[in-house]
Amino acid sequence: MKTEGKIPVIVGVTGHRNIRKTDIDIIEKKVREQLERIIRSCPHSQVKLLCSLAEGGDTLCAKAALSLGMPLIASLPFAEDEFRRDFSGQALHDFNELLAAAETVIVTPETEPKVEKDRDHYYRQNGIYVASHCHVLLALWDGCEPTPDGCGTASAVYFALEGDYKARYGSCIRPKGNTGVIHIVTPRDTDEISPAGDVLLLGDPEKTKEVLRETDEFNALAEKSDAEPDPVLGAVWSNADSMSVKYAGKVGRLLTMLAIFGTGISFSFLMYDEAELHWMLFFCGIMLLLAVHLSRRCSKGSFHERYIEYRVLAETERIRAYLQFAGSSVRPETLMSWTLQIEMPWIVNACAALSAIPGSGKKQDISECWIKAQRDYHAAALKRSGKKEKLSEGILAVTTIVSLLTYVFALVYEILVLTGKVQEVELVRTLVKIVLGTVSAGTLFISGYYGKLSLTRQSTDHRKMQLFYDRALEKLHRYGQTEELLADIVREELAENGNWYSYRLEDKPGFELDIG
Repeated sequence: MKTEGKIPVIVGVTGHRNIRKTDIDIIEKKVREQLERIIRSCPHSQVKLLCSLAEGGDTLCAKAALSLGMPLIASLPFAEDEFRRDFSGQALHDFNELLAAAETVIVTPETEPKVEKDRDHYYRQNGIYVASHCHVLLALWDGCEPTPDGCGTASAVYFALEGDYKARYGSCIRPKGNTGVIHIVTPRDTDEISPAGDVLLLGDPEKTKEVLRETDEFNALAEKSDAEPDPVLGAVWSNADSMSVKYAGKVGRLLTMLAIFGTGISFSFLMYDEAELHWMLFFCGIMLLLAVHLSRRCSKGSFHERYIEYRVLAETERIRAYLQFAGSSVRPETLMSWTLQIEMPWIVNACAALSAIPGSGKKQDISECWIKAQRDYHAAALKRSGKKEKLSEGILAVTTIVSLLTYVFALVYEILVLTGKVQEVELVRTLVKIVLGTVSAGTLFISGYYGKLSLTRQSTDHRKMQLFYDRALEKLHRYGQTEELLADIVREELAENGNWYSYRLEDKPGFELDIG
């Protein structure tokens, strides 16, 4: 399976260390069943397991994943030698084998600030990392409640379901249920009574299913993409950018065709109604059917939705890639607006999954590739928007002039008829009605097209962002490349993406015609 340029589906793991020996077989069977179910539901995606390799639940899940051919990402709370202090005997042997088999080994970074950093603090950071970087959290858990500021399995489940922890950079208010939890009931060995092996889906199972579906849909399209990976932004950005441009072109062509067909329908109907050319009714019907077919085809193909969602994905991935390039710990998905997190959870999860493997951590200068490049982009985009505005105004001015001239002609003609200076000719009135009706319909479609594109709003946003990057460059030169500056830049870029998304959301192509 081609994996480059795709979004990995990440299954996180949290589990008790002290599982009853009599339950291991049934728990392992349930784990395999759930992993196989996720793999089947995402045929175009590579499903990876993210866990800390701790004794007990983590080890059990890691072995099951490797037996199914799943890549393993080991997220350790400490450096390897320090973490080995937690193991002995067979557990140490298993840990060393799994560590050697892992595709990637990372020491999880700290998400929360804390002055006194005891051992539990690092376990808690590991739980936050796993829960916040996966699509689905597999929890081998007895269902007990988490303790305040805890670091165990119950706390990891809480992090996934509630998104509630104090991050140094990011929003304090996050939607609930963006990460699904598969709870496999797993009593501790001190519990001799409770049954094991029941499977419960926590959070919002339908949302989780939709997130996985949209992720796999993107990956299916990525398989066919021939976009060249960008050396800094990566292959996922290149695919998202390329596919967004592709679907934007389809939407633009559809809008143009609908404007042509709408004007043609009005013209042919008026020719039938006013000029009594009855055969034009068939022409009107053909164009109407074509317009309806195009509109439905666009809706069925989700051209508009894919255009705007893949654009948001591309922009979010661009920000994430630049942050990794800068060696920053700021995560863009935690700074996304509430609206985008609610409306496009699959993109939030995609960004989190792609961040599961952090960058080199090396601090690199982003003034040229990011700040100056974005400033220059908005300056160029401002010029393009200005040209489009002038074109729009020019087209509308021409149609308005034609309408006014036709109206003046009709008014003068009727005055001349009333004063007896010219003989009444019904053909003239018919022609005037046809011209006015056709031009009015054309103006309606053209103005609707340009109006939907919100050209004035685009120009305003590009102007504001150009000024923002000028200011950011000043701050960068004065105070250096700080995490606070990067977080501010990310917030503004994500806010701009949110604004773009909000007015593009209303651009959905449709076909409405009133010729009554």
